[in-house]
Amino acid sequence: MEQEAIQKEKKKSKLLMWIIIVNLILWPIAIYLILDSSQPGQFTPEKSAYYAAREVVSRHLKVPSTAEYQPYADGMVTVRENNKYTVNLWVDAENSFGAKIRSHFTVDVELRDDGNWYYTNIQEY
Repeated sequence: MEQEAIQKEKKKSKLLMWIIIVNLILWPIAIYLILDSSQPGQFTPEKSAYYAAREVVSRHLKVPSTAEYQPYADGMVTVRENNKYTVNLWVDAENSFGAKIRSHFTVDVELRDDGNWYYTNIQEY
């Protein structure tokens, strides 16, 4: 009887130890993830120009909901002059026949004083 009580105590101690260890590991990770996700993502002007160009391209597609854009990478965006950028990108999207086609675009965008992006030129090639 006494031995059973000792084994129960050992099991309780092990369980308590595991609960403490898991909490020590998981809580800092959870706090880090919460704090990290609550901060807004910082975009460079080039990356913002890329997303502005994507919006312009999506307006020129037959079925924009099917669009899969080239992921952003350094070298896609060229700074031309004050707040003016040229973005070269491709997109895979369905055409009017339902076939997925890769199209290449060059989009000139400009960040104006009002904080909005405007496109000045778009070419598909």
